[in-house]
Amino acid sequence: MFTLFADIMPSMLSQRIGLPWYKTIFLHRKITGIPKFSARIGHFSRIALIGIVLLLLCLNVPSLYGAEKSAAEGKFDISTAASFNIKKGLEPNIFYFDILGQYLCRFAETAVGVQFTSANTDVLLKALYTPLNRLRHKIGIGTTYHLSYLYKISSNHDLLASFEYTLTIPHTFIFFAQTGYMHQWIRVPIRHRRTIVIGQPSLTMALHFTGIIKKEWYLGGGISSYEVFRYPVFANPSISVDLYYRSEGLHFPKGFYLGLEGIVRYSDLFTFSGYPENFVLKSVIGMKL
Repeated sequence: MFTLFADIMPSMLSQRIGLPWYKTIFLHRKITGIPKFSARIGHFSRIALIGIVLLLLCLNVPSLYGAEKSAAEGKFDISTAASFNIKKGLEPNIFYFDILGQYLCRFAETAVGVQFTSANTDVLLKALYTPLNRLRHKIGIGTTYHLSYLYKISSNHDLLASFEYTLTIPHTFIFFAQTGYMHQWIRVPIRHRRTIVIGQPSLTMALHFTGIIKKEWYLGGGISSYEVFRYPVFANPSISVDLYYRSEGLHFPKGFYLGLEGIVRYSDLFTFSGYPENFVLKSVIGMKL
C-alpha cells in the first residue's frame, strides 16, 4: 500500500484525496522521501538485543567507577524557545514557539514539551533510564513518543527506542552520542473514505560536541538525524552550532541560561542530490531549579 501511494504524482494524489495541490506536494514530499527498509522485525529485534546487552553491561559498570561522584540529585529544567526559519524550502513554517519541561535525577530523566507553528502542533514525551549516571559518564536507555498534527492534512506519530551516552570532562568538554530505532506512522484522513495509514521504520543518530570556552560560556556543534520536535527519516540530518550562557550565580541566579542556535537542515545529505533545505535561528531561555 505504501509503495502504491508513494508513487502517485502530486497532481493525481490531489485528485484522489481532495487536498489543495500545495498541501499535496508537501505531503507527497514527506512520504516519497522515506527510504524503503526491508526486514522491519529483523531491525527491531537486533536493536532490542543490543539494548538488552548494553543494559546488562551498564548494571555492572558502576563498580568500575565506585570512587567517582554521582550526578546531582533531582532537578527540574524548564525552557522556552522561539525559532525563525530563514530559508523555507518546502517547509511551510516560518516561526516556531516551544515549551519544554524536564526532570532529571540519578536513575531517570523525563521530558514533556509542546511546539506551536502556523502549520502544525507537536507534542513530545520522553523517558530515559540511566543505570550509569556519574560525574563524567552517563549511559541511558530510553523511549520517545512524538506527535505532529498537521492541521486538516495528516498526523505523524513517531516512536523511538534509543541508547545515549554522555562524556563530561568538568569545566572543559562535553560529548554526547545517540543511536536508536524509530517507527513512524502517517495517518491521512480522507473525507467519506477510509483513512490512509502509512508505516515505515528508520534509524536515528546524533553526535554533539561542547567546549567550555570560558566560565559560564559553552560553544558547541554537531550533527543529528532528529531535533527535539522534528523526526524526519534518516539521511535528512540537521547540522547545528550553538552558544550558551549558563549562570553559576555570579551575575544571574544559578541555573539560569540563555542560548542561540543556528541549524541547517539537509535533504538527502548522503546522495548526489543532497542540498540544504532550511536554515533556522533559534533562541532559548531557561532555568534549572
